Amino acid sequence: ATDSLPIFLETSTQRNVNFYKRFGFQVMEEEIVPGTNVRQWYLLRK
Repeated sequence: ATDSLPIFLETSTQRNVNFYKRFGFQVMEEEIVPGTNVRQWYLLRK
């Protein structure tokens, strides 16, 4: 079933991180994009 596949996403908004966590996503990494002041979060749901 497709609901058993891992799902990866990325966002640059803290508000979205909290939203996605409610659906079982976990932050795998957080960084500032090199050469910018943009914070990026990478999330995964297994």
